[in-house]
Amino acid sequence: MVKRLNLNPDQATAMADLMGKLSAAARAKDTPTAGVKDLGTAGDVTWTRPDGTAGVSIRDVDADLADARGRLSDAEGTIADAAERITDAQETADATKARLDDPSADLAEAIVQAMTTETKFLVVTDEAILNHATLLGETVVDQINVRDKLIGTDGVFTGTVDFANINVTGDVLAANISGEHLYGTVVEGGLIKTTDGLQGQVELADDGYVDADGTKYPGVRITPVDTSGVSVKPAIGPNGYGLKINGGRSSSGASSYAALDFNGAQLNWSKESSSAKAGVFSDQASMNFTGTTGEGQLLASASVVQISQENTAGSAIIQVDKDAAILEKRKGSTGYQLRLEDSGLWYVDGSTSFLINDLWEPTWNNLPIASGWSWPHGRRPAYAVVGNKVLMRGRYGRADGGNFLTSESYSPFDMPPALRPAETTSGLGNVAGFVNAGCCRLEQSSGGTFTFGVSKNTSWIAMDGFSYDLI
Repeated sequence: MVKRLNLNPDQATAMADLMGKLSAAARAKDTPTAGVKDLGTAGDVTWTRPDGTAGVSIRDVDADLADARGRLSDAEGTIADAAERITDAQETADATKARLDDPSADLAEAIVQAMTTETKFLVVTDEAILNHATLLGETVVDQINVRDKLIGTDGVFTGTVDFANINVTGDVLAANISGEHLYGTVVEGGLIKTTDGLQGQVELADDGYVDADGTKYPGVRITPVDTSGVSVKPAIGPNGYGLKINGGRSSSGASSYAALDFNGAQLNWSKESSSAKAGVFSDQASMNFTGTTGEGQLLASASVVQISQENTAGSAIIQVDKDAAILEKRKGSTGYQLRLEDSGLWYVDGSTSFLINDLWEPTWNNLPIASGWSWPHGRRPAYAVVGNKVLMRGRYGRADGGNFLTSESYSPFDMPPALRPAETTSGLGNVAGFVNAGCCRLEQSSGGTFTFGVSKNTSWIAMDGFSYDLI
């Protein structure tokens, strides 16, 4: 059997061998005969050392040997402990070498389990997974995967950065940032947009909103799904006290927008000479439509609602308030109204007005029955004014019961000035009898006199149905 000799032992092994040899020599009992000298209790042997030290006593050597034996015993215990630790380290090194030989082994975990490493330069060619790591100074990586949290004061990442949680106390400068969630983040300036190539796009930019006059504001710019015919993209931006939602502009000039603030809201659409507006404000709501043929408007408030339409032929208005409901048609300075009031339905034509209720239920005023005249039967002689028209009814007879003669004309009353026609007006009335029936001629003069004549002798005449205009 050949003895194994280590020509390059490590320091611990060499020290252990040396101390073992010294211990064996010290314990050896078989030595050559050197003679026996009894020095007694006081005898001594002295000599001079090679370094010139004289008077070295044999009795001092004995004390030194006793002390050496004690220190040698302590060294044996220390060597035993060192050997045990060296054995453990060898086992760990063997396991580490085995894992290094296996490409799938977890290098980082092996390094951490084997020792605590402090190094100025570490190169990992495959993958390093660290449970806890403190990196001092500048750290440059092509790719880093952090499963929990990365906290740092300065970091420059030139490759792909994948963090489960990142806490940055200073500025983040990056060409591209991608991820599922960003929490508690303030993004200032620049452009934020949805992914290119989708159906439409939304962009948040410093110049995202462009007003009608070309002024640019921060806002949200929206690219429609279909951009054909779009010259200005829709956008949302600031406006006065609130915001404006711009529907964009077509290449033909059509545009729309909605403006909202705490004073109200307004919706507007326009194209060339046509436009439409709708607004809701604190005191009223309105809608306005303008086209080549005219303009229409709806106005509503707590006190009035009005619908109007104007064109070259005139205007028409429907208005409702607490006093009346009005329907008006106007052309130039001429206008006509129907007014529904508490008193009834009125017709208004310029300065003339009358209660339309009077057409079927007029107010009748009695005509005078002068001396020599009578009211024989039927309705009493009376008149009614409906608008600019005077209506008459009732019967006149002679007080003596005689007949009105065909050879005479009769005037029972005069109309007051306010009820006289501008021109003398004539009509027909009835007379007594069905057999050999006749009629009478009725006339109201502009001077006020009412006159009648009969076609046959009769005891009474009737004015029912006779009327004339005041104008």
